[in-house]
Amino acid sequence: MNNHIIFVTFGDFANLSDGGSKFSNGILESLNKIYKNITTYNFYDNTRIRNRKIRKLIAAIICAIKKLPLPVAYFYSRALIKNLLNHIQKVVESTTPPEKIIVIIDHLELCYLIPILKSRYSSLITIIHISHNHESSLFQQRFSSNLIYRFSEYFREYSDFERDAIMESNVILSISEDETRFYTELLKSQKPTIPPPVITIPPIFSYPRSIINIDANAINYKVVFLANLNWWPNIQAYNWIRDSLSKSLPKNIKIHIYGNGSLRYQDTTNIAHHGFAPDIYSIWKDAICSIAPIISGSGVNIKVAESLYNNIPVIGTALAFKGIAQKNLSGAITADLNSTQWVSLLIEMTKSREVISKPNYPDADEILAEIRRFI
Repeated sequence: MNNHIIFVTFGDFANLSDGGSKFSNGILESLNKIYKNITTYNFYDNTRIRNRKIRKLIAAIICAIKKLPLPVAYFYSRALIKNLLNHIQKVVESTTPPEKIIVIIDHLELCYLIPILKSRYSSLITIIHISHNHESSLFQQRFSSNLIYRFSEYFREYSDFERDAIMESNVILSISEDETRFYTELLKSQKPTIPPPVITIPPIFSYPRSIINIDANAINYKVVFLANLNWWPNIQAYNWIRDSLSKSLPKNIKIHIYGNGSLRYQDTTNIAHHGFAPDIYSIWKDAICSIAPIISGSGVNIKVAESLYNNIPVIGTALAFKGIAQKNLSGAITADLNSTQWVSLLIEMTKSREVISKPNYPDADEILAEIRRFI
């Protein structure tokens, strides 16, 4: 089939510094292996303003003028709109126009593009929206008591913007089973003439899985916490690890912290900080398990999914596993945020990995097969 694919994203997919960029990168890399005619547009290549403080000030103006929620206004770019429309027009006017133009919009914050594109090319394009989180809920969790939230909601309620984006999309790819259920119920309540399909797409990892070999004679044990410590739910989890869990651990169990922002913290007897690790295999080497004491946030914890993909068992809170299909949770054990319980589980892990069943996370081809049904 002669389809032309346009992938629109933030531009952080090449950085891989956080879970969102890994989710975007996994989908884009997998698609690029199959389809040769993919054009990528990203926000960061289509904005002249790089300074975050200035962009936040401009976002407030755009929020008031364009009636867009602040998180959306922050990523508003006239240059992106112009370049994207020009590109589509050239494709339409080409000597051999494609049967279909598929525009994949990654992140809710970029969905201000949908009504613009549909007003020009409604019959020629298919919009596929990739949802990373239930963004309006996340925005409310983080800022509900803040003037920023009230300002943004005054001009445009984020939940209304999210609803409209879902309604205007032709296909929704959701990272989380919970978000899939939410969007499905939302569509039922709105009763569109042709409801768009909502499909759960778990995080895709296209690199070979780690081969885990634990030394049977080891006397010291490595536990991994992989997280971007510039992201508030991860900071909350880290604080619990540092202030509660680590102080109860025996000396032969050490928690190794990997991810951006971790080097600003001091090492302790039971915690080692490594910062961002470009070599993913170094993270899992010699690890008996990873931990995810997540207490806030939404979507799917991509680091949990990545641990399971790399055959590393995970001990986490119920929220850490929220949204991941039960069939993909082999290798996960849920525990309350109680340091005594976690210490007991970790000690058991040092004796035998059999306390947790072996992970069986799906490979990239299996997940990609779901996406290909719509391209």
